[in-house]
Order: sequence, then structure tokens, then C-alpha cells
Amino acid sequence: MGEFSQILIKSGGLFSFYSVPQLREEVIEYKEKIQTLGKYTDEEFIEITKLVFHKIEFIDDFLIPKPELLKAEKLVEEVDIDDVLFIALTNHLRARLWTGDKALIRGMGKRGWHRFISVEELYIKMIERGK
Repeated sequence: MGEFSQILIKSGGLFSFYSVPQLREEVIEYKEKIQTLGKYTDEEFIEITKLVFHKIEFIDDFLIPKPELLKAEKLVEEVDIDDVLFIALTNHLRARLWTGDKALIRGMGKRGWHRFISVEELYIKMIERGK
């Protein structure tokens, strides 16, 4: 099991994870890549996906205030418009966005938006707290 899955499954209340339902679609879209990186069989992928999704509270995008959506849209319009809901939810929750999308991180950084946290940072925090 990779660090990503370990953090979600084994962090036991150290962190709260939120996302928009779009995450489910993206996991399916990148299934082959995830399986290759994690060396998961189809059955293992299904089981790990269930475990991971169980640890995430999904927030319907209609609950994100319109001003947050418009602000996020302006921020991502020249980076990746597909990430607008993730940015809007992160801003709304005053949280940090956990992503490995280097293009998004670079593009948003150029716009002065640096509210990201990496797998490595979360994994270190989890280890430091004894999980």
C-alpha cells in the first residue's frame, strides 16, 4: 500500500479529508495509472478505492457559495478549469489541497495561491504523531 492510501486509511482521526464528488470520477479516469503505480489487481483497486472513499467526506458542489466558485474560476481559468471545484472547496473550507498535480501547483503558485499539502508532508505529520 502506498503512502497515499496509508495516510487516508491509517491516519485515524489525525486529519479530516473533504472533496467534491468529481474526485470519484477522476479516480476512475486514472484507474490504470493508479493500478500501475500501486501494483494493484482489479480486485485490490476496488477494495482500496472503497476504503479510501469511506475516509473522505464528499461535499456536493452546490453547497459551495457562488462567490467562492467565481473566485476559484478566475484563479484556475488559465491553469486547469477542471480543478475549479477543488480550489473552490479548499478556499471555502480554508483548508489545504492535497494533490500531486505539478502543473496545477506551478500554475496556481504563479497566481499567488499556495494552499497545497503534499503526500510527503502529510506522511511526515502522521509519522511524527505516532500513527
